[in-house]
Amino acid sequence: MDSVTIQQLCDITGGTLVGRADLAATVTGCSIDSRSVRPGDAFFALFGEQHHGVSFAQSAVSSGAAIVVADDTAQGAITFPHIAVPDCAEALAQIAASNRENSEALVIGVTGSVGKTTTRMMIDSVLKARHWGVQSPSNFNNHLGVPLTLLQLNGDHEYAVVEIGTSMPGEIRQLTQIAQPEFGVLTRISAAHLRGLRTVKDVRREKQQLLNLLPEEGIAFLNADDPLVLELEDEIQARTVLFGSHPDADVRVSEFQCTQDSLTALIDGVEYQISACGSHHLSAMAAAVAIGLEVGLSAREIQQGLNLFRPARGRSQLLQGLSGPVIDDTYNASPASVQAAISTLENFPGQNRRIMVLSDMLDLGQQAVTLHEEAGALLASSQIDHILLSGEYAETTVESFLESGGHQNRVSVFHDIGQLTTILEIIAGEGDVVLVKGSRATRMECVVDFLRPQTDAQETRRAA
Repeated sequence: MDSVTIQQLCDITGGTLVGRADLAATVTGCSIDSRSVRPGDAFFALFGEQHHGVSFAQSAVSSGAAIVVADDTAQGAITFPHIAVPDCAEALAQIAASNRENSEALVIGVTGSVGKTTTRMMIDSVLKARHWGVQSPSNFNNHLGVPLTLLQLNGDHEYAVVEIGTSMPGEIRQLTQIAQPEFGVLTRISAAHLRGLRTVKDVRREKQQLLNLLPEEGIAFLNADDPLVLELEDEIQARTVLFGSHPDADVRVSEFQCTQDSLTALIDGVEYQISACGSHHLSAMAAAVAIGLEVGLSAREIQQGLNLFRPARGRSQLLQGLSGPVIDDTYNASPASVQAAISTLENFPGQNRRIMVLSDMLDLGQQAVTLHEEAGALLASSQIDHILLSGEYAETTVESFLESGGHQNRVSVFHDIGQLTTILEIIAGEGDVVLVKGSRATRMECVVDFLRPQTDAQETRRAA
């Protein structure tokens, strides 16, 4: 971030300095984790699920924090100078919004029910070919992650690619007002986070907020292959750029070919390639190309950027297992991403058998049973040789699988991961490909670790 003084920090947040401190002292960064505090940082002592940040304020000061920011209700717990604010998380958002307002960087907001992270990473890779910028770390896409992303910006940066997520109505509007993007990217609208958003219609309304808040001179990049996204074209004031294989796409994918570890596509008559597994990466690839072309990059520069892209852990990451390829798709699961995973496995070239390990799709609210039944029917009609199911909705999925004509010899249900991995070791033969998927809370990454050489699994965990 661009440096501010403690006085300016008070002015921006409406905070009150408690105790004596040099108001002219410089703050050069912000942190919410005392373990990552650097000298000159402001440490924001947030209230956590298990601990209050004030418990770690002394540690932050010892690490060189210039000042601590805390809720005014926590004053009695802090015995050294600090800035008291009504709401510490809101104060973090205020300083982030101020930092963004002072930046001349192009800000690109990315949202969607699926594909946000991959699209964000691919856009960043393309822009790196010529420009210097930042992107959301990991999955920093909520009320804390978006401000922390924006606080990375300084005067040297030319762009920021900001992932914007939601699980409740109003979140995207709030986060977009902080980020103030000039470009907005909408990847998909589908069933996700239905516990808070309830229906796909509500998801559509929530995702549209990013586009509605773009400035008139801004640009909305829309996935033309998603009908729910495409119908928004006439409902927003910003200029639109459609990407995808749809005939009306402005940046159009006309041909593509997948190998085990690469995807090649003809986009606007130019061949581009990425190192990734599965044709569902096409929309992210087209979005990245569209933005690259919009900012004036050449096809050669765009390809140089795409060469930098590698899938994040748990997002269709192709790994080498003990007996064959393993596709780690364990970061999350929703109906749309499960459908994409099935397609990826069905079309994975050159393998003996295709095996899928699938756990629950979570956060689907009252539609959870229906959507797991639909997943079972989809699996029944697939070309996957064997499916191993686990989780609360495994029985629901397998009942639908069998009712939809799936053969009982193709599916197994487990209520214990240890039993699942034992049977998986027996089923998976040399050269078979195994795709593992489930929502984050189901911890299916332990199945991926089981399938890999121990040293490789340990290295992956450390890297993550």
